[in-house]
Amino acid sequence: MYCFANYVIMAAVLRRNSVRGAIMFKKLPLCIVFLLLFGCGVFVSESQPGVPTTYYTESVAAYVQKANATQNGNQKAYYYIQAAGRALLDGETAAAKNYLAMADGRVLSPRQKDEKAILAAKIANNEGNNVAVLNNLAQINQPENLQPELARAYYQLASQAHQKAGETVAYCQDLIHLGAVLPSNQAIAARQSTLFCLGSLTDSTLASMASQSNNNEVLGWIAIAQLNKIGDANGNFQESYARWAQQYPNHPANILFTAQTNSSTATEHATVTANVDASHIALLLPTTGSASGAGLAVRDGFMAAYYNHPSGHSVKLYDTNGIDISSVYNRALDEGATLVVGPLTKSEVSRLADAGVSVPTLALNNIATKNAKRNFYQFALSPNDEAEQAAERAYAQGATSALVIAPSDAWGQGIVNTFAAQFARLGGQVRESVSYTNSTSLDSMVKTALQAKTPNAKNNDKNTPNRRSDINVIFLVATPDKARAIKPLLNFYYADTLPVYAISVIYTGVNEPFKNQDLNGIQFCTLPWYVSHSSSVSLAKANASTLTSSTTGLYAFGYDAYNMAINFNQLANGLSGVTGELYLKPNQQVYRQGVWAQFRNGEASLI
Repeated sequence: MYCFANYVIMAAVLRRNSVRGAIMFKKLPLCIVFLLLFGCGVFVSESQPGVPTTYYTESVAAYVQKANATQNGNQKAYYYIQAAGRALLDGETAAAKNYLAMADGRVLSPRQKDEKAILAAKIANNEGNNVAVLNNLAQINQPENLQPELARAYYQLASQAHQKAGETVAYCQDLIHLGAVLPSNQAIAARQSTLFCLGSLTDSTLASMASQSNNNEVLGWIAIAQLNKIGDANGNFQESYARWAQQYPNHPANILFTAQTNSSTATEHATVTANVDASHIALLLPTTGSASGAGLAVRDGFMAAYYNHPSGHSVKLYDTNGIDISSVYNRALDEGATLVVGPLTKSEVSRLADAGVSVPTLALNNIATKNAKRNFYQFALSPNDEAEQAAERAYAQGATSALVIAPSDAWGQGIVNTFAAQFARLGGQVRESVSYTNSTSLDSMVKTALQAKTPNAKNNDKNTPNRRSDINVIFLVATPDKARAIKPLLNFYYADTLPVYAISVIYTGVNEPFKNQDLNGIQFCTLPWYVSHSSSVSLAKANASTLTSSTTGLYAFGYDAYNMAINFNQLANGLSGVTGELYLKPNQQVYRQGVWAQFRNGEASLI
């Protein structure tokens, strides 16, 4: 199943030491093997994608002062453009809009007009006006002739806008151009995006694109996308890719499958037992007892998907509370189950794994397993998946040195360890990790972690920095209430310019813009269920109005569990769900690729 939703794109990290890069090459088509590296869209290192960062090195005040001091009309207008660009880099969209309006377009050179149009598009992007983004970019007649940094800003904005507008062909074309102007350490993400985007197009659309192009690089992209579709039918990928590489020896896509074919960690375990019979599904959940709240939420989501997607499959529910899990499992088999979904609790999953299963079984929790067990698969809303993706996104956006703030309990520290390990594999370093409990003085913790001065203190040494300078990113693990306390302290102690990344626990899906003003700027990996307005998410939510903040994610989890059950044979190739893009790792755990959102004006918005 090839999944290309407006905002949801799954990832496969192509490194020799990556578990997600270890899926056996012959088993998967290229557009699945080389999916996006870092989730939704193309991520770049600039703190403000769409702004030519090296153009605006002075302060806003300095540019405004120069504009006021000069009588030269062209210089005055361009100083205001520079002030607008600097304001955008500082996160001041309203100020940027005012300064840009003061730049008289009649006295600008063609290049300056292009720069002004790009900044106007960035302002429209920040304001959520996608039509205005495209209208401003349309003022640039020859984007291919832009200077490299302007071209990068142009294609960053264009790709985001076309993706949001659902203009997939234009989005693919933008990605091709973007990959050509990004620095080499960032271009691979754009190239992976390009491959997946083209793989989502129909054969006739690809043929039409090819007939309209005489650009060898574009034709190479189209050719590999077409080849992949043929390879899906014939199953003979490697020979076909070798022929393509001979025809396009210097093509930028070469690095993608070269990295994969050189992988030494390929394994056969990232496959699903062939021809799984899902006609009779047994659903094993605790519907009574202490875990019944979670069990019933999962059940309701599972059955909502059952009714939304009639398939002729039967579903029978078994309560696991207070009963030996092997007994429940064997009873389900005796009553004709051909596929089992559950159990839910970690202890039950562990005991069932030890006992062994005889039909395909999708357990609804994760346990540590070194080797895949026949017929045994695991699916969970794992925060560790999100922590890995946070590390990947932070590093892709230029972060190399992190401060981590997390709870001191085993759950929080497990997330910290996952983030730190992934960040290190990529080349980053966690400089310091601080933890908190319910009794921790958060003010003291944040001040000490940042090595910060006390703002406005009389005895401050003006020759020392306001805070430590050896970190350029913060990874925050916190619930909404804790995050609302910590983020203002980060701002207060001079870390307001540092990017902050988080995971889905920071947002429960409840829209509270007044409360969440304190979270503005935080980017977090989350479930499409919480932030997407796609048709699939809307359908899934149609009968979910009575859910609470503590059960809504579990409902979505159950919804996806059903769709995975009836599409079990497609798990190796990936499925698009309301909890994320889902695909199978070599240890037969389902990896969930979330989407990215950011708090803006107190509201969580898709990036």
